[in-house]
Amino acid sequence: MAGGLDQPAGARVTREIPDAAQYVVIGGGVVGAATAYHLAKSGARDVILIEKDKLTSGSSWHAAGAVAQYRANANLMALVAYGVDLYSKLEAETGQATGWRPLGGCRVTASKERRAEFLRAISTARSFGLDMELISPREAKDKFPLLDITGLDCGLWIPSDGQVGPSDVTMALVKGARMHGARVFEDTSVTGFTIVDGRIAGIETSKGPIRTESVAICAGIWSRALGRLAGANIPILPSHHCYFITDKIAGLGQFSPFMRDPDLWHYFRAELGGLMVGQYDADPVPYPGGFDIAADHAFKLMPENLEHFMPTFEPLMQRLPVLRTVGVRSWFHGIEAFTEDQQPVLGETPEVRGLFVGAGFNAYGISAGGGFGMAASSTMLMLPNGH
Repeated sequence: MAGGLDQPAGARVTREIPDAAQYVVIGGGVVGAATAYHLAKSGARDVILIEKDKLTSGSSWHAAGAVAQYRANANLMALVAYGVDLYSKLEAETGQATGWRPLGGCRVTASKERRAEFLRAISTARSFGLDMELISPREAKDKFPLLDITGLDCGLWIPSDGQVGPSDVTMALVKGARMHGARVFEDTSVTGFTIVDGRIAGIETSKGPIRTESVAICAGIWSRALGRLAGANIPILPSHHCYFITDKIAGLGQFSPFMRDPDLWHYFRAELGGLMVGQYDADPVPYPGGFDIAADHAFKLMPENLEHFMPTFEPLMQRLPVLRTVGVRSWFHGIEAFTEDQQPVLGETPEVRGLFVGAGFNAYGISAGGGFGMAASSTMLMLPNGH
């Protein structure tokens, strides 16, 4: 899952941290990996990716792996659509498996108002070539037979949505970055920033200083704490996010479209012969430590919190009656970076020139990772050192 990638022929191999770099990316999850990949592939001559523990050890390893292109914002939708195209080609480019499966995605609703929202999304998506269509409740049930369609108004079908292995796709991006000359350093903590005349001049790490004028913080739940070290405010709140996997269900099969009921704040799909069921929380529980995530919080989950999960779970059992009888095999209760307006934090910070951010993805970092890595790297390349 973490580390251990074979170094491709022609890539630079080093065991010591360099004293200077043109571009430094902090964070070895999917967004940091995608940013380093796009910087290196765009021809940046000196790219370094730094991870304080092991690659994927933050939020990426426990992500659900959905790649869903529907977003209320047209720009976000276009960026996620870019990520779908990237993920579908990445294994062929790098030789590293990604687990990409274009199984489609479906949203269902009982609301006339959300039907209107779906119709607006279809119009927006078609403007840049993304196929979406409104389907009947019966068509939605044909795609996911366990669904009880009583009271449903319609569904929104996105045939090009899919699923990836979160750790696999991160590793593929890292391998691609290395193939284009980037260097990767695990077990390396960032301990401070050097700021001269309001812009980045370097970073301090547990293995020594690095002179640089362009840094991207893509460190997920640690991003706000890192920003504070540089004097920049990154408005994210690490909060709980959970899903569970049920026991096997006869006749369900291995794979299915990724289903969502936004009225009920849940998503679900076939997984390991059972169901994966997750919750998007209207009132997420903040991490008890606030912004200061424990230094050893790597490949870790939080204790179960059934009391918080159950109020929205009761209506979901009406939509998926099988949940009344099937057992739960395992819980995944992790920490994700959320924002107040549910939009990610992306771009150069107003406080420090040369300091960029890609964080706060509200539990859709895998969907957004490819596109936001491209956007972050493009912004960094457009604003050359010394701007």
